[in-house]
Amino acid sequence: MAGDRADAVAFYRAQLGRDVDIADDEELLLEREGGTVIASVRLAPGHGTLELRTMVVDARRQRTGVGTRLLARAGRAIGERECYCICWSYLETFYGTADFVRIAPTALPEFLRKRFAAAKDQIAMRRAPR
Repeated sequence: MAGDRADAVAFYRAQLGRDVDIADDEELLLEREGGTVIASVRLAPGHGTLELRTMVVDARRQRTGVGTRLLARAGRAIGERECYCICWSYLETFYGTADFVRIAPTALPEFLRKRFAAAKDQIAMRRAPR
């Protein structure tokens, strides 16, 4: 949906202070409050591998359950597919609630290993196919 895409771009810009490129084949999951985006996550199928990317919750809504609800929705959207994510190390337990487990960076697909090499204080996680 074009409206969701524009809303997500504006949300990411406001929350992160930068633009986030959203590919046409990415699935966007948004949480809204009164029509306003308060959280977003992307499911990116690039390179034939699904990746959970750019999960962001509005700073004023963090630790209120919004992120947990959105991650549960993402888990349902992922379904039986394998999925990877690169996240901040302090979020390992959070992503674990959606069955992501920490993996060695060498276990990442090649295109993600390249991105991970530039990451700081981040870990690699994988959700196994069901």
